[in-house]
Amino acid sequence: MDLEALLAAVLLVAVLGYVLLGARIAELRESAGSRPAAVLFFVIGIWVAGGAVELLAGNFTVFSIGRTGHFVGTALVPLVALVFFREYMHSRTRSSMLALLSVIPLVSITLAATNAHHEFMWYLPRANEAGEFLTRPALWGPWFLYVHLPYSYLLIGGAIVALLRQSSRIASAQRRGLYMLGAASVVPLAATLAYDLGFGPDTVSYVPFVLAACLPAYAWLVFRADLFDLAPLSYE
Repeated sequence: MDLEALLAAVLLVAVLGYVLLGARIAELRESAGSRPAAVLFFVIGIWVAGGAVELLAGNFTVFSIGRTGHFVGTALVPLVALVFFREYMHSRTRSSMLALLSVIPLVSITLAATNAHHEFMWYLPRANEAGEFLTRPALWGPWFLYVHLPYSYLLIGGAIVALLRQSSRIASAQRRGLYMLGAASVVPLAATLAYDLGFGPDTVSYVPFVLAACLPAYAWLVFRADLFDLAPLSYE
């Protein structure tokens, strides 16, 4: 087994972990935020699976499937996280607002899947001189730079800030879990920001590996820190 296959296997194990974690959380129907949290972990699983497909891709068609999985993650994770954090703090997101907030992420996913025809998300070439497919292009396209990127960071940044601002409105005994949830969100956000700014290799996306490494922390929050058993309830 070569290194790329080994790394892909690690990611696929993490995908299974995220699916199982999401399924476990989905069973907690009465807990605040459990349903969007389950969706969040499923979407993260798609993101990590996209990284595995990129590593195993032998042709551009397969590689494009992996890239689409990557943008499913970057487009939907901020939105689902926002809904999750709001519901965790007992604040519902109206269906009309959710539909409106979903427009740009869905357009981004569609553009990523069809990028070879228009280059709105990133510019070609699709591979370097050695024939290795580029996970991060030399130049990003206009939709990515001026719509997808700022919108995604605005959503996830606003979600984390809104979550942490609620700390003054909940019982002190429950703040520890809220702070840990915020910290667990900052790590993959920082990795994604570093990747988008050009740090690291351009033929392997390391964000899925960061997400895989975060899986034990998320599982600990759910099973050991009783994240959903102690969902904060704001009080006057």
